[in-house]
Amino acid sequence: MKIKVLKKSKINNSLKIEICKLKKTFWNYSLKSHIEWFENNIKKDDIHILLFNEKKLIGYNLLRKRNYYLVFNKNIKKNFYYFDTLIIKKEFRKKNLSKKILNRSLSLSRKNNLPLILICKKKNINFYEKFTFKLLKKNNFKFMDHKFTSFSMIYAKKITKYLISNKIHLYLN
Repeated sequence: MKIKVLKKSKINNSLKIEICKLKKTFWNYSLKSHIEWFENNIKKDDIHILLFNEKKLIGYNLLRKRNYYLVFNKNIKKNFYYFDTLIIKKEFRKKNLSKKILNRSLSLSRKNNLPLILICKKKNINFYEKFTFKLLKKNNFKFMDHKFTSFSMIYAKKITKYLISNKIHLYLN
């Protein structure tokens, strides 16, 4: 198993299609829709973490570099990684491979001193807590350009009250 970390400029068309095919196994949209979403929403500083078994893509994680603002002072703009998409090919699940990808994401978060923020279903909270993600209170954050009813969690090199207790506005686009 080999992990590669790439930015958008290093993803060729063939690899983009493989990523979209993998995503399609979980999110039931057409391949064309996945490709259009990729082209329209992935920015140059977003990070793709790819897990290969020999030369076959079997796992993927996307860290989208985005902004948040503190509500009490809109002039304070901070960056974070939106932890978007963690997927392992079906026949490779239950082999702890998601941990390999997740650990690389955490390492990048620490190295770049940017928190990771994710959105998940209730059933996944315990999994992410094992990696020291903390649940965010719903009344402390607001996604300004998306509507979510799920749960949000944060990981940071140093989780402080600043990150947990301040009201923040996040932007994903």
